[in-house]
Amino acid sequence: MKRVPSLIVGCFIIFGSLRAQEIKNVIFMIPDGTSLSTLSLARWYQYDKSGGTKTGLALDPYFCGFVKTHNSNTPIGDSAPTGSAYMTGQLSQTKFIGMYPPADKGHDLVKISDSLAYTPRMSVVEAARTESNKAIGLVFTCEFTHATPASTSAHWYNRSDYATIGKQMVHNSVDVVIGGGAGNWKKSLLLTKEQEELLKSNGYKILRNDRRSLEHFQGTKLWALFGEQAMDNDLDRDPAKQPSLAEMITKAIHTLSKNENGFFLVVEGSKIDWAAHDNDPVGMISEALAFDAAVQVAVEFAKDRNNTLVVVCPDHGNSGISIGNSFSNGNYDTLPLDDITDPLIGCKKTLEYLIDTLTRMPGGADNVQALIENTWPVRLNSMTMHSLMNARKDSGKLKKLLAGILKENTYIGFTTTGHTGEDVFLAVYDPREGERLTGLVTAPEVNRYLCRAAGLTEPLDNLTNKYYCKVPDRFLQQRAANPSKQTLTGNNGTTITLEANSNLAVLQEKRKKSTVLKMKTPAIFVDKTNTWYVSKEALSLLE
Repeated sequence: MKRVPSLIVGCFIIFGSLRAQEIKNVIFMIPDGTSLSTLSLARWYQYDKSGGTKTGLALDPYFCGFVKTHNSNTPIGDSAPTGSAYMTGQLSQTKFIGMYPPADKGHDLVKISDSLAYTPRMSVVEAARTESNKAIGLVFTCEFTHATPASTSAHWYNRSDYATIGKQMVHNSVDVVIGGGAGNWKKSLLLTKEQEELLKSNGYKILRNDRRSLEHFQGTKLWALFGEQAMDNDLDRDPAKQPSLAEMITKAIHTLSKNENGFFLVVEGSKIDWAAHDNDPVGMISEALAFDAAVQVAVEFAKDRNNTLVVVCPDHGNSGISIGNSFSNGNYDTLPLDDITDPLIGCKKTLEYLIDTLTRMPGGADNVQALIENTWPVRLNSMTMHSLMNARKDSGKLKKLLAGILKENTYIGFTTTGHTGEDVFLAVYDPREGERLTGLVTAPEVNRYLCRAAGLTEPLDNLTNKYYCKVPDRFLQQRAANPSKQTLTGNNGTTITLEANSNLAVLQEKRKKSTVLKMKTPAIFVDKTNTWYVSKEALSLLE
């Protein structure tokens, strides 16, 4: 038999290694509440504003399918369970974050087990840290306790319980957090003083509305928060005070890349969804374009390395936005582009900015009229002005009136101010040949794709049982009067005192001083079922 020349063997080895290239970094990006019409409108807006030089989006080359998103029991999804479905692979119900739902007999769209109701579910982000030793990060423009960021590292049945969610996120060892929520610690929805001190003691740099320090940060552990609650919309923000989403993802990637095992980064364009709820096409467009700029940063980083996966998909649709509305009298096909886009380009600020300014500004009708007409290319009649003045102290009424003004002065229509149930787009950059996820897929399929890319060798169900194990009754010799704390007593006399939503516990072994036990995931006490969940590693100390 002839010998194969060593050079040829070497080529086969190199070629094989390229084909089998493993993913080191995963960037998962969610443009919250983004329907396809939003992207179509953003393209036309950008095209017209650039004089025809910008013809597409950074996303465009990577579209490869659609995602069927929904709750476990309803066709139209809420951000908490739809984001959680990407993270945990488990469909759930409205308001549920990283937690298995109860059965909804007669309405469930997937099989739901009663015995698993209200159990925490391990997320792919948590697993990337605990199993693959990757750095993990979150970038977003809402407050950090909001549904999508929370779905990565919190487990609860009520997305509005920010105090519980925030504590879990702080105790879940996220390496980099950049986004909204810099408000004073006295506000329960944001970072408390106690949580800030804990982060600092673990080596984190905490930045509040400090854009300059963010630019110069060179460490590896960071919480950088901007805005009292959410960050300003991209069109409204002061670039000297708040970074863009593209700048935030750039800093996150630079920081997380210092981990030799790679990273898992989740990025949310949070306020596309908020603008859709407001029926504000200007806010939707500008936020979508800001998100697309962040996608460009992610893809350019990935292309430079050949070891980074970028996956982009919304969690659900919103607003039923359309190019063409009832004010165009049905003559949609005769409308020139300028008629559609020029009124939108002429808007200097978003509807959210106007609402916030109008509810706080002093002065009478002349001031209100001047503000609106100098911000939007509209003329207000006396009847509209009268309605606006009466609504100034009611942000809900004011929002509806301003959205109506935009509809009357543009050709953009909406069917609702709520979420919608259509399939959403899937876009993927995958350096591995033949590995890209394509076609019509479900959120759990996206989750499995992310899990494989993150190098997980065990299913998330197994890891859930490893890190969020139900505490056996034999260790609960006496139920605590305070449900937020519980002492577990082992067969060997060892005790572990748990604190709900914390990864810190007090370990007391026989004839030894008590020590602080730092667990890889927070302990969860679910009051709905009066049940504690903690890692098997902690329970093994009691055997």
